[in-house]
Amino acid sequence: MSVAKVALDLSVPNLRGTYNYLIPEALANTTKPGSTVVVPVRGRECLGYIVEIVKGANDNNLKSVLGTVDSSQLIGSEHMQLCRWLADYYLANLNDVLRLTLPPGARPYLQSTLSIKGNQGLDEPALKWLAKQGSSVPQRRLESKFSKNAINKLLKSGRLSRSFNLQPHSVKQKTVEFAHIHDRDSRAEVRGPKQQAILAELREKSPISVRELLSKHQASRQTLKMLATKGLVKLVKEKVERQVETKFINEPVKKVVLNGEQNQAVEEITGALLRQDRASILIEGVTGSGKTEVYIRAAQTCLKLDKSAIFLVPEIALLPQLVERLALRFGDQVAVLHSGLKTGERFDAWHSVASGRKKLIVGARSALFAPVKNLGLIVIDEEHEMTYKQNTTPRYDARTVARKLADLHEAVFVMGSATPSLESQTLVESKGKHLKLTNRVVGFNEPTIKIVDMREAKKVDHEGLFSRELYDGLRATLDRGNKAVLLLNRRGFANFLLCRKCGYVPTCANCAVSLRYHKSENRLRCHHCDSSYQAHDVCPECQNSKWRLGGVGTERVEGGLRTIFPNTTVIRMDSDTTSRRGSHHKQLLEFNRSKRAVLLGTQMIAKGLDFPEVELVGIINADTALNLPDFRAGERTAQLLTQVSGRSGRGPIPGKVIIQTFDPENYAIKAVTSSYSEFCDIEKGHRRALGYPPFSSIINIIVSSQDEVLAESVSYKTADILRSLIGTKAELLGPAPAPIAKIKGSWRWHLMIVTKDPGRVKNILRNETGLTNTAKNVKMIIDIDPVWLL
Repeated sequence: MSVAKVALDLSVPNLRGTYNYLIPEALANTTKPGSTVVVPVRGRECLGYIVEIVKGANDNNLKSVLGTVDSSQLIGSEHMQLCRWLADYYLANLNDVLRLTLPPGARPYLQSTLSIKGNQGLDEPALKWLAKQGSSVPQRRLESKFSKNAINKLLKSGRLSRSFNLQPHSVKQKTVEFAHIHDRDSRAEVRGPKQQAILAELREKSPISVRELLSKHQASRQTLKMLATKGLVKLVKEKVERQVETKFINEPVKKVVLNGEQNQAVEEITGALLRQDRASILIEGVTGSGKTEVYIRAAQTCLKLDKSAIFLVPEIALLPQLVERLALRFGDQVAVLHSGLKTGERFDAWHSVASGRKKLIVGARSALFAPVKNLGLIVIDEEHEMTYKQNTTPRYDARTVARKLADLHEAVFVMGSATPSLESQTLVESKGKHLKLTNRVVGFNEPTIKIVDMREAKKVDHEGLFSRELYDGLRATLDRGNKAVLLLNRRGFANFLLCRKCGYVPTCANCAVSLRYHKSENRLRCHHCDSSYQAHDVCPECQNSKWRLGGVGTERVEGGLRTIFPNTTVIRMDSDTTSRRGSHHKQLLEFNRSKRAVLLGTQMIAKGLDFPEVELVGIINADTALNLPDFRAGERTAQLLTQVSGRSGRGPIPGKVIIQTFDPENYAIKAVTSSYSEFCDIEKGHRRALGYPPFSSIINIIVSSQDEVLAESVSYKTADILRSLIGTKAELLGPAPAPIAKIKGSWRWHLMIVTKDPGRVKNILRNETGLTNTAKNVKMIIDIDPVWLL
């Protein structure tokens, strides 16, 4: 008899391991790793996934697997190995990780059905009732009529049998009714003009959807039915795939001639594909250097080898242009997967990948868990972006997981960015290749860059948003009928309100932060818990009615632009204006079609967008993230400014960048005018001296509770345990209140472990139950390789 190691589908904290169950002989041929099974857990049935089968093992003390579910395998064996690694690396619950691989719309809720077994008579009331219902009903329905004891006796005696299945998907395959021409030569009489018009069109082109026909000819369904009755038309329901809209670039595919550096990069990747090497390649290319074309050429080789490729981007906003570009080159081979799609669209894309029909998967980090077959290439575009790290359980980094997935499939792993992270640069120094694209493609010119010191600059508006240099640049750009991109990484109208008399600042009741003012709705909002309050007419402390607006957000800049440039299309893109499905695509399409326009937004507009008509890029305030209490603040600032500067000069129009700052001598600001590599050399020196990544690893532990005193005491207790266990081979910083001390009603304390041996520390965290078994009202988060420390 064999033993199955089962991951239980339970939402229980710290359920990190698997549980052993015997596999009965009757189920030996229907169970395998990835199979969905039913197992007993504390007196009830529970859904689980077989992670591993140990053959020949025998332990009579173990409980047995009760049954398989629909003989289904919701989780492929290829992803099972990845999920086990991910759960181990990030100290995550395995069941939370396995859920990432489930098909969209899947509802893994267990149902059991009871049926009469054998011909032993119907002397029991439950059997008599069941026979009247058709001999088979859901177990819950039978339990509503008869006692559980009576039902269990019938099960044990073999007079009832039980089978298991899952609730059906919340989404189904889409079907569309089509009209087919059935008999082209029929001489059946057709009198009505609408019937004649429909028949004539179907003879020219068949099939056509019924909806399209009826709409075009303003006919009723009865018109088509009459044609079908005469044998002229046949109505058939057919399965179709929901299509993701990609109508963005309305131009034919142009032949692209690669330059020498691009050719070298393509040859490096395709060579690894042909040799089936487990290669890791970092492409550092200046903005506009043609990195995407390199990825496309590599994907073409991959698909010619009958292998699949995954293409990840950090933001959904980057997908409309990219998907259109890929669709023009690869046709219906492209499957799009991300959370912004409707469930039905993701359902169709997921199954098209599972069937092997589509081999190029494009999306955000969740696309890594698509059921891909024969994987040959993974591309991580804009690899420096922190959004590749998931900030909810399980807290995985898509870049690290992608590297592991490529290793498991012996695939080629490619990262690309104009501003690669220090960690990725250090990684390929020892385990890969670092290729550089130092020139823009032919026809693209490097923009001129000017840094404006806002301490001394003249302002042209009463709110001080625009320096004279930025105003003049915008005016000249728009007068020429060209476009501009403006970046401000703060949404809302103002960062806070301040009473001019007593100094009162409205704060969130649930979080230790001030409330942001949103003028369009006259409300105060918390950008951490999304609480919303009506804005005060008067100060609740002193009844004063005069408020000072502190700080600037995108909504305020939008108002200023519309006032100063009234005949200009102003498009604002931030999380307030892009919350609806499809809004990213709609707004970018509007900007693409407008003749004289300004695209204003937060960091979502800073990378990946390609508009040849953009002449000017302006940064309203380059200092928004510069002084945050995070050791990566300088790196993120340099990356953001470099990336958004690259939106300018991507065509025949000479580009210009104007950066407004109060700290023009800061090395992160100056990186835009010098070189990113020079910035990296300085930053690496600082990190090496402090012992921070990439020269070490960090594990951040956050202890939170609605009881402030309890959160503090548990954090100190945790620190005492850790210090006694980790010794001198790791440094423990804290405990201390988190930079944002309270979020969503919970007080937060954190501890940070800095170590060059993360595996050893993770083993301690994994095995020391005293660390994870916290008080009932305390939550502990262990964040491996954190990218955000606030």
